[in-house]
Amino acid sequence: MNKNLAVILHGLGIWLIPFVLGFLLFPVKQSIPELFDAVMAVSVCASAVLFSLLYLKRFNTESFGAGVSLGINWLIICLVVDAGLFVLVFQWGFWQYLADIGVSYLVVPIITIGMAYAMRINGGER
Repeated sequence: MNKNLAVILHGLGIWLIPFVLGFLLFPVKQSIPELFDAVMAVSVCASAVLFSLLYLKRFNTESFGAGVSLGINWLIICLVVDAGLFVLVFQWGFWQYLADIGVSYLVVPIITIGMAYAMRINGGER
């Protein structure tokens, strides 16, 4: 698999796991919205860590610049797919989407940058 395809597929994975989990746990949002929000935040972080490890290990990527690029690409993928779905299909307002869900995807580049940098300072050990 080439790097560009891997970036896209891993980015979609970061989006898909929390989306499916949110769909399955949606009844919790009605009864305990704080728990639902916390689970969703944890799932975005866990997905970003999982796919960062998979990508960075496979492609031997351990630079700050690679972490920035990867994180920005994945952020864009998640926002485009997610906002498209919520704004166009579920008829949410764009600003409502950003405030309620979209801002949580900002953890993705933070995670990719941190992981790439940590791998670099550890001599690329995986």
